[in-house]
Amino acid sequence: MNAIQLNGTARTEKGKKAAASLRSAGMVPCNLYGSKENKSFSLSNAEVRHLIYTPDFQIADINLDGSTHRAIVKEIQMDPVTDEVTHLDFLAIENGKSITVQLPVRIIGGSPKGVRDGGKLQQKVRKLKVKTIPERLVPALELNLEHLELGKTFRVSDINIEGIEVMHAASIPVASVFVPRVVKEEPKAAAASAAAPAAAAKK
Repeated sequence: MNAIQLNGTARTEKGKKAAASLRSAGMVPCNLYGSKENKSFSLSNAEVRHLIYTPDFQIADINLDGSTHRAIVKEIQMDPVTDEVTHLDFLAIENGKSITVQLPVRIIGGSPKGVRDGGKLQQKVRKLKVKTIPERLVPALELNLEHLELGKTFRVSDINIEGIEVMHAASIPVASVFVPRVVKEEPKAAAASAAAPAAAAKK
């Protein structure tokens, strides 16, 4: 999985006043945890938007003080009025060391069989918590449901992606193809139509 490149600027001053000054200058205060020592730095608003506003999960390579730190976003703080990102916390990651993250769920492939037979696909979850190592991270959990039949459900237990453990109960439904009311009622209507002439003939 490729990493997005970020150019951080070390922060020497801390506190609310210093953070407010950074935000006024179009920068976002950030912290990096989990490395040999915690680091405080800032990123431009443009880089933060590129990192955050995407449907995919992303890894970041943060270039700071001549070194590169591979990390993931751990926490995002946003302004409740403007929805602007006001602070980011990153967690440093290392190959071979397990991490737990939320990955988006993406349905791929053609229409499920049940949809082709008149059903409707309903995706019940948009993200799932998984445990893996950085080398196995993917932008999204891509699930091919072309085989899913009418009235059937795809559950957590059906997910099989090498190196990724889904941290939810196996029975949790991820997506299903349900039978619309109109499809259910068509056989009843047909039966009623067929029964009407027979009833009339008996009179």
